[in-house]
Amino acid sequence: FRSVSSGDICSGLPRGRRYAHVTFDDGYYNNVDILSLLEEYDIPAEIFVTTSNIRKNQKYWWDVVYVQMRRVGKNDSEIADMIANLKRLSYQKIEEHLSQIFGKNAFVPVSDQDRPLTPSELRSLAKERLISIGNHTRDHMLLAGCSAQVVEEQITTAQEEIKEMTGKMPVIFAYPNGSYSDTVIQVLDQLGFELGFSSDLRVNHLSRDVEGKNRLALGRFSFFSTFDLLTQCANFRLASISPIVLAKRAQRAFARSY
Repeated sequence: FRSVSSGDICSGLPRGRRYAHVTFDDGYYNNVDILSLLEEYDIPAEIFVTTSNIRKNQKYWWDVVYVQMRRVGKNDSEIADMIANLKRLSYQKIEEHLSQIFGKNAFVPVSDQDRPLTPSELRSLAKERLISIGNHTRDHMLLAGCSAQVVEEQITTAQEEIKEMTGKMPVIFAYPNGSYSDTVIQVLDQLGFELGFSSDLRVNHLSRDVEGKNRLALGRFSFFSTFDLLTQCANFRLASISPIVLAKRAQRAFARSY
């Protein structure tokens, strides 16, 4: 595989070759730990940031759930159930609910592993040769069930804040939780975005997927802590017939049915 940047994809890639584009979601500070490895292998990467957490130095809400539930002895299954249930709410409702249960201090990061980048760190990261910054909404809001007005507000506010923090306006977007709809795609298209990344587990074909509006719902593979890393890499190459991919597709389809 040849590693490519989002700019390479937008400019057009020769067919008949295999390409990989590396992305990181949310805007964790610990993303900077990968810089030396990217430099060593000359791998471009896209970091999609949720701007409200960065501006407020606020822990991501799913980390709040994990830490606080662990503290009271809950297991992974119980934690996953709570996170899945909260995803049905708006970001404001989630924050209010967790603040009532655990207190507002639960959103205060405790280390470099659970905190977002600061605005100055994001600015520095955006200057790195191999790094591009993408839009991941203001509040990590799941957009599929939102009105066009809310979708546009979440995206344009994040655009303005990223421009303020980095001096650059993104043209690449990643859907929080991979959640998108025709309405969201239409808004992205109207706002002039060039690429949109979902969490659909599939290979993208240059002749089919990086064309027209399909470019705004590109598939993406993500790694899971419950599977061996090298096994996952091998299964990603198998794409549509991978047991891991099929299992994760079934899991996501089941989750969407609720």
